[in-house]
Amino acid sequence: RNLPEAVQLCQLMDRAGRKLAAGTQRRFMSGYRRARQMLGRLGKLHLAQVHYQFNLGPSLTWHGDRAAGGGALIELGYHMFDLAIWLLGLPETLYAIAGTGQRAAAREDLPVYDSDDTAVAVLRYPGKAATTVTVTRCFSPVDEGLRLYGQAGTLSAGPNQCVLRDRDGNVLDSFGEDEPLAAVFSRMIDSFARAAAEDAPRYECSGWESLPAMAAVDAAYLSDQTGQPESPGAMLANYNVTSQDYMKCTPTEELPP
Repeated sequence: RNLPEAVQLCQLMDRAGRKLAAGTQRRFMSGYRRARQMLGRLGKLHLAQVHYQFNLGPSLTWHGDRAAGGGALIELGYHMFDLAIWLLGLPETLYAIAGTGQRAAAREDLPVYDSDDTAVAVLRYPGKAATTVTVTRCFSPVDEGLRLYGQAGTLSAGPNQCVLRDRDGNVLDSFGEDEPLAAVFSRMIDSFARAAAEDAPRYECSGWESLPAMAAVDAAYLSDQTGQPESPGAMLANYNVTSQDYMKCTPTEELPP
């Protein structure tokens, strides 16, 4: 539900000699994986946009309970923060606004809930590059994706597709396939099962590697309260988590140069 719980769980699993993976399934989606491969062709990055929306409807159950881990930022935003960090690294600061977008219409009975259902965050990177993350659980249609704007053009991606264009909009490269979601989860589970069977010291989506996204979620909630930019790096430092800690299980080929 928050960063201290996540850090404690990672430490507990380490002491027990067990492996821990986070369900960050977008890292296993073909469109986003291809986008990561094409990213270097954009040159210097200026702007990125990441979004995720759907309408959960009135049956919120635990989703409407902040204490149970409900909320647009922690449920949807976590995955979008993880996607942005996987592609671009940990932001210096972020500024966020979270609130309630679902309002009862005339004669409409909606449940009472205390969790956020709509949020936006602006992530600042070195060199004044910025990323926006927009999430909501109360507006249709179901949609998610990212768009990156670089010196050489744009890169747009979703779960199953990716398109690279030059600055004039001409397609330079593209990828697309109709892959069922079950195949994505199968690939994610197989990856972790293989790491456990082989006792691999490094593997994708370890619990430690999930901590930067969790720090971004906590920083976003804090920013919504303070009205000021907050630092995910400072949140990690509060719990003595360094970059060496959260990247210690990251596969060598995925480490930054």
